[in-house]
Amino acid sequence: MVLKKKNKIIHIILLIVLLFSIFVFALNIVKGPTINVVNCNGDVITNSQVCYNSSYYYLGDDNLIYSVTDENNINIFYDQSEFKYITCNTNYIFAADKESIFQFDTNGKVLNSISRDTNDCIFSLIDGIFATDDCVFCRIGSAYLLLDPVTLDTISIKDLIGYSEWRDFGDVKVATNNGIKMISTLQSIELDSCTFLGSIIINDEQLINLCYNNVVGGKGTFYIEYNAYNGTIFKNINNGNEYNTPKTDIRHFFITEDLLISFNSLYDQKSILKKLCILSDNYSIRDYGLYNNYPLIFHKYDQINITSLITGKVKTINTKKLEKIIYIDKSKAITYYKGNYMFYNLDNWNCYKKISSNEIKQNRTYTFESCKDNIFVFDSSNKLIDIINISEDS
Repeated sequence: MVLKKKNKIIHIILLIVLLFSIFVFALNIVKGPTINVVNCNGDVITNSQVCYNSSYYYLGDDNLIYSVTDENNINIFYDQSEFKYITCNTNYIFAADKESIFQFDTNGKVLNSISRDTNDCIFSLIDGIFATDDCVFCRIGSAYLLLDPVTLDTISIKDLIGYSEWRDFGDVKVATNNGIKMISTLQSIELDSCTFLGSIIINDEQLINLCYNNVVGGKGTFYIEYNAYNGTIFKNINNGNEYNTPKTDIRHFFITEDLLISFNSLYDQKSILKKLCILSDNYSIRDYGLYNNYPLIFHKYDQINITSLITGKVKTINTKKLEKIIYIDKSKAITYYKGNYMFYNLDNWNCYKKISSNEIKQNRTYTFESCKDNIFVFDSSNKLIDIINISEDS
């Protein structure tokens, strides 16, 4: 009798364990896709895997370089080496791994290369590259190494910007030349140095954020400092005004002539179901904010904050539950919502277009990266699965 009772208890325990395991397994199946947004639009550049020079170029799941024509035909551009970073200027395509930088023409021919073995100035691992027609900015350590885009030789700050162009704006030193704006909070700048510690802005539009620094943007005479702890503080360095928002990834904001626009994602942090999926907070050291790496089943809403740099007033827009922002600029926002990409006017939050996103599956992770007029969608293996045109008339 005692033995039968004991066996019954064991069977009940085993049944509970089985049912719990099935529940957790089913939860992980139906928890929805995970949406990672690399940059809110092409104005904020981190370590990109997409660039544009007449055609689009990107790094595929095999870390080889692919090209995309205007008809969205995809071809292998270069298949001899594996890379981590890619960038373009008007004349060349550049790609880098941790040790070397390669320069290509538009036919896929290697024209030049440098490495840590051949250039003593590359004193640390390469952690990102960005090219203009005047300079290739290469991140090494916590600084930018400045390289000539034709020869890949090092150039100095003085060669790039010139001594007479440096101006003081309060606590910020700013130099502008050929569309390149260099911003620094350092007391003194070594003009003969081939490395730079600060922020880079291209043509008053693109913020290049390869390095760890808090001065992150500027339009005209506005210079914004970014700090994120429990929340995010954007500070106007010129007048000392501060604008507080929930914690915002640095890649998810941009500045117009009179507006600071950012968005952040809110998830259910107290969800028991979330804990059953063994999910934890992952922070980005580079961006001082949370990665958006939670499945949509735990998503509460995304919040857009539109701050006037003139008046300080803030307009807030909240998306629906499960609706995730993948792109935003001064006039529109694009979201992923229940199998569709939704296009909204930012001024009245009116949805003016909807296109299907059949390639997004449950229980998968996807990365969205904006470049020029398109959003590139990669799956968890870094395979390109879709290209979304963001133009108004598409």
